Amino acid sequence: METRAVRLQYVDMPANLLSMPRDEEVADLRARCARLTLERDALQDLLVRMTRERGDPAEEDDD
Repeated sequence: METRAVRLQYVDMPANLLSMPRDEEVADLRARCARLTLERDALQDLLVRMTRERGDPAEEDDD
């Protein structure tokens, strides 16, 4: 097996890469997104149900 020496050098990184979120922050954001998705789905279901109850002709456009 061949091994190669690796030379490290300083690279001027953009500020947004230096402030990348920690694992806990990523997990929190994913959980918040999941909750928001559930809330959105529930609101869409409620809207469809209310539209059907009213008998609006626009109920075919529920996608």
